[in-house]
Amino acid sequence: MRLAESGIRKIELQAVLADAPASLQFSEHVIGNGGQFHRHACKMALEGIVSKRVILRHAHSIRRPLREIADIRLLGIAGFGVRCSHCFHDHKFGFDELRLEARVVFSHIPHVRRFVCAGCGWRKVSVMADWMQVSLRGNGTRPVSDFN
Repeated sequence: MRLAESGIRKIELQAVLADAPASLQFSEHVIGNGGQFHRHACKMALEGIVSKRVILRHAHSIRRPLREIADIRLLGIAGFGVRCSHCFHDHKFGFDELRLEARVVFSHIPHVRRFVCAGCGWRKVSVMADWMQVSLRGNGTRPVSDFN
């Protein structure tokens, strides 16, 4: 159940707890200040599973959750940076600019769309979402649709 997204977990948990004893109850989600909510739950001696974001899976159950571009866009992220692994030239792109499908897993972008560094010709790159504090100068990595 932990590998499923929050909406699916919610439906499955409701089904599991439908015939449970009165000491086990299903509770709808509450949106609010996390610290205050946690302190209030502790005072009431309540326990449960808390998901901080609706679209994310539990971080402890997956080493590196696979996030699709559609999920990242829901968080307000519009693009990503590409950095050459050889000379460290970098460039910032928008998802729309490269016409990437919403179901593409973010970490697979270098495999779906090939890149070559304009500075050194190197083809191995890393991608970084634009929420990371990275200095992207836009000085050389360009997309290449196909090459031999």
